[in-house]
Amino acid sequence: MAKKNNHVSDEKNVEKSTESDTKLCGVKPHTLFDNLIWLGTEEAAKYLRKTTNAIRIAVHRGQIKCYKWRRRLYFKRDELDRLLESSINYGGI
Repeated sequence: MAKKNNHVSDEKNVEKSTESDTKLCGVKPHTLFDNLIWLGTEEAAKYLRKTTNAIRIAVHRGQIKCYKWRRRLYFKRDELDRLLESSINYGGI
């Protein structure tokens, strides 16, 4: 009794599932933040590539503007973009 190798059929099923997942969501992976206006703390941390604790510390220091609603912090994506654009550094460190 030889065991059949279903590796090829498994790969096809994985490809079909990932295609259907992107069709169901209607969002491509690289456009995750394009449609969001408000970001939560975790989303803002991923967007800025920082930790959630670093985001909270920056809010406490007044470096990042946030909005608080029901014990949660929310950030406007446009304001985070402006923060990054205003922190440009020309030459040196």
